[in-house]
Amino acid sequence: MKVKFIFLVALGVLFVSCKTTEKAAQTAVQPAAKSKGTETVQKIEIAEDAEYSRSVSALSGTKVSYDDFQRDKAAILTVIADLDKSMKNRDYNLWRSYLTPGSISYWNNKFNLQVIATKLPKKGLTLRNLGDYFTHVFIPSRIDRKVNEIRYIAPSEVKAVEVQDNKDIIYYEFEKIDGRWLVKLPTL
Repeated sequence: MKVKFIFLVALGVLFVSCKTTEKAAQTAVQPAAKSKGTETVQKIEIAEDAEYSRSVSALSGTKVSYDDFQRDKAAILTVIADLDKSMKNRDYNLWRSYLTPGSISYWNNKFNLQVIATKLPKKGLTLRNLGDYFTHVFIPSRIDRKVNEIRYIAPSEVKAVEVQDNKDIIYYEFEKIDGRWLVKLPTL
């Protein structure tokens, strides 16, 4: 009985000491984690400030607030996600719903389609309508591209870019019409 009692006491001491050590280790690690987290947050804030500065640098005379920049970027990235879905699913109607009226009008013009067809890598291709433009021009030039920043041209006009080696690769131009960001297709 004495042996059982001593064994239980020793087991209890061992259990309590391990738990205490575990708590001490957690306490010692936590301040370091908080410090590291604060440092990470500061680095993110600096990067976001630099991105904001790059994004609004072309604006002259007008300002876009940081909050507006954040909202616009989020909205544009959402549109780009839908455009990616439309390309992967070849969903012309979804894609068309994100085009500016001017883009639809311009690229429905048969002359413009004929001119762009001559500039495509695939020779002899005939573009008859906006659906052909979607299939043969838009999708090949933008599918699986990664947009990570925006650049304001004006408060209601933005270029969506991928930054590579300090260079902007422009994949989309957007125009805000009636509160919606719509794709403004490039013209000849």
